[in-house]
Amino acid sequence: MLWYRALNENYREVIENPGNETPDGTFRAFPTGDTLALLTLAFDVYILRQQGNLPSKLLDRLRSKDQFQGARYEIAIAATFVRAGFDVEFLDEKVQKRGEFIARHLWMANYQIALNSGVSMSDTIPPCATSSSFSFM
Repeated sequence: MLWYRALNENYREVIENPGNETPDGTFRAFPTGDTLALLTLAFDVYILRQQGNLPSKLLDRLRSKDQFQGARYEIAIAATFVRAGFDVEFLDEKVQKRGEFIARHLWMANYQIALNSGVSMSDTIPPCATSSSFSFM
């Protein structure tokens, strides 16, 4: 919600400032960090939906405040693999102890990806103090 509010505030500032309007009637805008975070998330979700493999349970985790960070990380890594030319197949929760998804490439080997962002959602941990890792299995 914070990112969405920031996006709306950014748009409002752009429209209210006459200097942002170009001669052809469009507006010039520079995104804030929160706005860019929301747009990046939206693009990652779009990429995975275009591939046709985005589990609804992952979207449910994204909507949950205490699971957002882990779900966001999983979406970011999976979308990066898709943009690199891999087909991503998310694993069933029963199999997830061995990884979150399998990345397959036509000319390369298949990789089973296990993710760990290393951070729990807590107000005491600033965003810059995060660590992350992923492993090929």
